[in-house]
Amino acid sequence: ASCMVRSYLDNGGFDPEELAKSFVLWAKTGPRDIGATTVRGIGSLALGRPWFESGLEEFTTRPASATNGSLMRNGVVPGMTDDLGEASRISLYQGIMTHYGPLPVLCCAMQTYLIWKLLGGSNVLEESWAMDFWTSWLEWYENMKDDEIVDSWSTFVTELYPQAYKALSEVEFDPDRYNPLVYSPTNGAGNVLTTLKTAIWGLYWSMTDRKFQAPVGWPEEVFEKRGPWVLGWVALAGGDTSAYCATAGPMIAAAHGSLPDEMIEHLEVFDEFSDLWPQPASKSKKKNSS
Repeated sequence: ASCMVRSYLDNGGFDPEELAKSFVLWAKTGPRDIGATTVRGIGSLALGRPWFESGLEEFTTRPASATNGSLMRNGVVPGMTDDLGEASRISLYQGIMTHYGPLPVLCCAMQTYLIWKLLGGSNVLEESWAMDFWTSWLEWYENMKDDEIVDSWSTFVTELYPQAYKALSEVEFDPDRYNPLVYSPTNGAGNVLTTLKTAIWGLYWSMTDRKFQAPVGWPEEVFEKRGPWVLGWVALAGGDTSAYCATAGPMIAAAHGSLPDEMIEHLEVFDEFSDLWPQPASKSKKKNSS
């Protein structure tokens, strides 16, 4: 995600070729952790494969794989443009570099839609947001068939796309029926759908004052804090905690304008951002507020 922000600022906008170079350079610095799918996608980039095909080999080898690496970094996308359609395009472009499969792409698109609406002031979870997302996505998808990258992706995933569409469209994002503190993930902790469900669960509870019944044995003090502090609930979910929080964090921040200083003041990446963008972000502009 920091590569995406740095590349955006250095190039005056989203440039997938330059972003691909940034991913390769980042991987060479020896990061503490890179997911296996992301490693293989960046490895293809390092070997000179075009960015729009770097995730294709992984997809053809493991077509059913639906891990969450592209979703983890996707939260910065809505701040890169003033147009939802363009945000959807960027979301797909950045995602297929490593996670070419249709389910990761659709999950990224849904997160992009939610953050976009939240930045615009919508209390998304009080609306028929899932139906609205699908209406928006299907219209965008149909209009993007003239885009060579989108058209090529659509061709390669055509057999699995209906299955991915069905899997995501049938999810009940009901915070009372899904509680990651109680129910172990059935699709694996690193699954992209599990990650998105957990993040939306946290987003919902951050936006409501409804009473939450904490599981027996959990620290009550954590659940007494509401609003953006609910990100702490997500951190207790276990499983692929870093992915869950990386996905929920931008959504919760968009809903509340920011995260508490105590949560973010020790993030190492902030030192880098202060050099790249030394002026305080303006909440009046979508680009800055994300």
